Amino acid sequence: MLVPMGIANPAPSAPATLTWHVPALVERPVVGTSCCASTAEALIASELFLLPGVIDLVVDVPGGTLTVVLDPRKADVSVVVDALGEIGYPPGMSLPAIGVPPA
Repeated sequence: MLVPMGIANPAPSAPATLTWHVPALVERPVVGTSCCASTAEALIASELFLLPGVIDLVVDVPGGTLTVVLDPRKADVSVVVDALGEIGYPPGMSLPAIGVPPA
């Protein structure tokens, strides 16, 4: 099969899974006041699921980690990092995927 020039034949991209250490999760697992308290997990989920390309996320409050699954064709990692910083949960270091040796 010939592909006309100028028309890309994109290969499907697998979702990217990123994990960060987020110290503020341990320091502030609940935010707000007694009348309007929210968990860090709910706050992070409500913010990140508004961003294009965020497929799923797991917040481990006791472990202080956040794992985000992104569609690399739609998501921009820097936008995710900025959004986390804006809500008071800036990510620290990235953690290698389990079973994948660090580069």
